[in-house]
Amino acid sequence: MGLCLGTEVTEEEKKARVYSAKIDRDLYEHAKREMNVVKILLLGAAESGKSTLVKQMKIIHSNGFSKQELSSFKPAVLDNLLTSMKFVLHGMGILRINLANSRNKVHAHSVLSCGRCFDEDQVLFPFVAHALTCLWVDQGVRTAAARGYEYELNDSALYFFDNMSRITSLDYVPTETDVLRVRLRTTGVIETQFKVNHLIFRMYDVGGQRSERRKWISCFEDVRAVLFVVSLSGYDMSLVEDPSMVQCAHRQQPITDHVMFMLWRCVFAEPAAGEHEAILFNLQQCLLPQHVNDFIHEQNRPVSRQDFTLESTPAPVSAAIQRCGL
Repeated sequence: MGLCLGTEVTEEEKKARVYSAKIDRDLYEHAKREMNVVKILLLGAAESGKSTLVKQMKIIHSNGFSKQELSSFKPAVLDNLLTSMKFVLHGMGILRINLANSRNKVHAHSVLSCGRCFDEDQVLFPFVAHALTCLWVDQGVRTAAARGYEYELNDSALYFFDNMSRITSLDYVPTETDVLRVRLRTTGVIETQFKVNHLIFRMYDVGGQRSERRKWISCFEDVRAVLFVVSLSGYDMSLVEDPSMVQCAHRQQPITDHVMFMLWRCVFAEPAAGEHEAILFNLQQCLLPQHVNDFIHEQNRPVSRQDFTLESTPAPVSAAIQRCGL
């Protein structure tokens, strides 16, 4: 007579099966949630406006910045204000513009020799605040600042100068507009998440400097699209990392010879990038009028303003990218 021998399941095996089933459920739920997630990778040259775009999305779609988050930007705003004034003072030498009030030389020296402009409590040093205020009322400084495009003063400098009295006050807390204007170098990969209707968007902001670009390739996994950001206001401005290279198109060189297009070709030549949709996003169009006027004034031949309308400016940029054949 045969015996039916059953296999007895041990307690450890039972626990293992329960644990395995839990993992399967978690993976299923994760996959289900990910179906409504749209991952977008932001790429572009340094100072193209990627981080500003991310901050705008946070303000519009993710309840903006908390008071604590706004306060965390105070050191950066103060540093931007000081750095911008230093840049203007150096620009005065380039443009051969003198201080209107010779007494402001001591304030110019104070600003140029100052490495850090605030104390441990993030309060602006009084002598720095006084020096900045005196310099900004100097007509020579204002003239040089107004001609900042000639020595590539950053786009936010005039904004911070115009708001100097508020920014230098003891109780200063950055506003959302201040946060949008502040310049901070992006290092590594910064993720920002927000929800639009039933979709969750995750935007990955990667530093645009050359030293950061090697990190881009590792970010392409599961990305729905690549948003390539171009600063239209930088078409005739050189890169901070390499003054010999301009950001976009230049006045006397073919548009596709420049760093923005070389960067586009470099990125989308990668096999990992070629599998994704590419979106060209033109930023800072509002800053074009001054650049267009400068171009027209520099020509030695008659130039029609109709050839350089703001509405038509993005077209050659898009067309040039299409000619890259990628």
